[in-house]
Amino acid sequence: MVKKIFSNKLDALVIGSHFSNERVDTMHHVDDFRLHCEGVPMSIPNLKEYFNNGRRFTDAHRRSFRERYRPYRQLCYSALHIYNLLQREGFEVRLLNCHLPDDPSRLKLYRENPPYIIISTTYINMETVRAVAKDIREYLPQAIIIAGGNYVRHSYRIWQKRNQPYYNDPEVINKYFFTTSNPVNEIDVFIYDAHGEKTLVNLMNTLTQGGNVQHLPNVIFYKDHEMVVNKEEPEKFSMDEYHISWKNIPRELLSTVVPFSMTYGCPFNCGFCNFAQLGMTEKSMDVAFQELRDIAELGIVQKIWFTDDNFLLTPSKVEQFCQRFIDEGLPFSWMSFIRASSITPRTVELMKKSNVELLVLGLESGSPTVLQAMNKRDKVSHYQKAMSLLLANDIDTELAFVFGFPGETDDTVSETINFINSLPYSPTQISYLYIFKFHLVPLSPIFEKDARLRWNLQGNFLNYRHKTMDSDHVDSVMRRVAIETVSPVFNYLDGVTHVNKKQLVHTMRIRDTLARAILANSSTSTIETLWNELELHTSALLIREN
Repeated sequence: MVKKIFSNKLDALVIGSHFSNERVDTMHHVDDFRLHCEGVPMSIPNLKEYFNNGRRFTDAHRRSFRERYRPYRQLCYSALHIYNLLQREGFEVRLLNCHLPDDPSRLKLYRENPPYIIISTTYINMETVRAVAKDIREYLPQAIIIAGGNYVRHSYRIWQKRNQPYYNDPEVINKYFFTTSNPVNEIDVFIYDAHGEKTLVNLMNTLTQGGNVQHLPNVIFYKDHEMVVNKEEPEKFSMDEYHISWKNIPRELLSTVVPFSMTYGCPFNCGFCNFAQLGMTEKSMDVAFQELRDIAELGIVQKIWFTDDNFLLTPSKVEQFCQRFIDEGLPFSWMSFIRASSITPRTVELMKKSNVELLVLGLESGSPTVLQAMNKRDKVSHYQKAMSLLLANDIDTELAFVFGFPGETDDTVSETINFINSLPYSPTQISYLYIFKFHLVPLSPIFEKDARLRWNLQGNFLNYRHKTMDSDHVDSVMRRVAIETVSPVFNYLDGVTHVNKKQLVHTMRIRDTLARAILANSSTSTIETLWNELELHTSALLIREN
């Protein structure tokens, strides 16, 4: 392990995510079902170019890459959080939001010779970390590379369970840092605490002063090719303590949309989720609105994206937040996750007045049977009331559903399809449809022995079978859902500002009607008629790209 005192001007580089041509998980839940031409997802700007150029692209490869990379352009909140922490502690730090193998901007940062590089694993897994670390080592062989975050924490928890049934499956142990037979040797120190802020600062101060990590809690490292696990001392965590100092964030890292976090952890215990092990903490309203006022003063941001699932957890929380947002007169729109149970006539009224732009609902299923099996604390009747209120008030939504969870059958799939198709239609409202294949992940309740025995559940990750369905059949179910749902549309991340929203929504619906017709192997004449209709409406759209 490198132990060296550096005198560089730059102390640390933080890396938030990674993207490459080989990474195929972007929008994986809709890629097979959205309309594509020449490998390009047909967003509104791409449709315009395609039709203006005689129904072809001259730059299909570039456009395909751009569309796949688009989600990774968003500022990564976990990396921003680390950047803010280190800056506050007096370190000179840079942020590489997304690592791209062929991007010269990463080399520019490498040339500043940062002695410490911190990789956040909130959005990347072990093999992605390996690729990033190998690239760093090629240019910065003496840098100390530190990894922490969710995937490291999960790896530690799986290491603790490594001798238990199902956790000792080779397919499982070889996907995680501390159980794999092929360690990521490029990483010098792992921080495995659920939070790790204090550990990171202590680690960097210790190494900078010429010390070593032998007695530091919450870290894992290798010595003479043997893994050393230092004692665990869980950190206390306060979101108020780690608030973001937005005025100190370099303007080049900001855009018209910024992420914002109000909570950490989850109070629920859904069967498919491996994040329920974390207790929930909240940022106080006073601290949150001070941050929001600071963002407003920057004069750059137009939209706030509240990234945490449990911010708008109750109707009273929604009312409190929205009323204050209105009273503060903040100059931007906002998006957030929300629970159906938090949507009432009063909260919808306040959300509309506070300039909400889009709400994300993890409905998961339209079948009471599946919701009960998932341990979802909600009812389909709540979903129906909530969606009626949102659609009646032209509030755009993203609706997420999971297919294939134990208990799922073709009949429960039909229930979900019927539920989706029963939602009221509005010509000026967009409901985006997200469909996910059930993912059998370690540390989720359904992964454990008792649940597996109850459902005769075998397999891991995306390959499994249980009493009521297997993963191969889920693939056909996903296709069926894509074809048979009617009013919601898939999200192409169009990135446009509409002049006439009614025209835009109508064009989106034609686009997905065409996509569904192609999926269903409809007749050539039907498909050509839809192409002609789509071209006519696309040409009439007046838009501005964001």
